[in-house]
Amino acid sequence: EVLIHFAAALSNMVRESDVAGRYGGEEFLVIMPNTRRQQAGILAERIREYLASQPLTQAEGEPLHVTASIGIVDLEDGEFESAAALVDAADQAMYGVKHDGRDGVGHYEEPEPDT
Repeated sequence: EVLIHFAAALSNMVRESDVAGRYGGEEFLVIMPNTRRQQAGILAERIREYLASQPLTQAEGEPLHVTASIGIVDLEDGEFESAAALVDAADQAMYGVKHDGRDGVGHYEEPEPDT
């Protein structure tokens, strides 16, 4: 029920030119062509604010709020060999947020080369 309500809300938040959908168990992916990192961050914060203010369902008669850990990657953040590598980079940014306590937005940073 939470996933269904979140998917509907996400669909209303993205632009027509964006592609949003479920990408796994509890993961969603938003592809935003011609969008820079800062603009993606604005959407990410709007998503977090929505989740903080709107319960997505009820559990035992009480409103159920959820949080989001969001990873953002821009094509200019590195040289990505494939779409899968780009998704992996966003995943790394998201797991960084989860590692730091969850409910936040993380931006992918290309690892420093070994010297």
